[in-house]
Amino acid sequence: MLEKGKINAGEFLILVFVFSIGSSILVAPAPFTASASRMPVLLVP
Repeated sequence: MLEKGKINAGEFLILVFVFSIGSSILVAPAPFTASASRMPVLLVP
């Protein structure tokens, strides 16, 4: 819990873990979407 603006090691670990997972969700798909926009769309009925 926050006591005078300080966090403990466990809270810091959770913060770093959630930040890294969120960043990878945002950054990882970028190259795939860039290459997908250049590819022609195949419509198969």
